[in-house]
Amino acid sequence: EIGLSHVYFKTHVIADKHHSTEALTLVNRLDPQSKRALYLRDLLLEGLSLWYGMLNSWVGVNYIPLFNGDGSLLQ
Repeated sequence: EIGLSHVYFKTHVIADKHHSTEALTLVNRLDPQSKRALYLRDLLLEGLSLWYGMLNSWVGVNYIPLFNGDGSLLQ
């Protein structure tokens, strides 16, 4: 227990979802093979891994998903 309310966590999840959606919109406007698009894609996938890991930790699940460069789940 870290002393934060459910409202804090719900707000955190909503903000993270919004930021991820905005970033995906930006990446989709770029040439998909440009260095910038590939770099941002890799950052987004890393961010998603960390975000899921954070959410999983809140419910006691010790799992952080890792993604391939195409967005598929790394086995």
